[in-house]
Amino acid sequence: MRSLCAVLLGAGLAAAGCWTEPSGGRAGTGECGDVGCADLLTLYIVRRDAGRLVQGEYTITIDDGAITAACEIETDGSLRCAEKIDTLSINLNPRGDELILRLEGTPVTLAVDVRLNGKIIGSEVLTPRYELIVPSDPDCPDTCLHGSQTIGVQSPPDSSPTE
Repeated sequence: MRSLCAVLLGAGLAAAGCWTEPSGGRAGTGECGDVGCADLLTLYIVRRDAGRLVQGEYTITIDDGAITAACEIETDGSLRCAEKIDTLSINLNPRGDELILRLEGTPVTLAVDVRLNGKIIGSEVLTPRYELIVPSDPDCPDTCLHGSQTIGVQSPPDSSPTE
């Protein structure tokens, strides 16, 4: 088995991550090859009542505007984001009950605000914990840190856009 890491580009968004490839690899050989790894924080935005996220425009602000992403869940359940942010990817899981944000880097703390159609539905200051990932042979210098946090939001009774 060998582990791989990659940076994926698609729909103007970037994502980085590691996975294990179930085939003969170079474990124990001391060969690193081109396998690398990227530090990554994954944020899961979910409703506190475990329901599906309602359609509308979600605006996620990280660290007082250092990163602001605006995405819309459309009537067909698809996700459309307004702009490309090089250090962030956003996806809606197939069940429609969580937004998944992948942020490059390992912030020690970060403030996250989530708005739906202009109304605040969640706000948290996070102190993520990270796990050391060794994507290739343990003798290789390529390692990275991965962390994840869940942010619970509430769906406001009236989620229509604000004027």
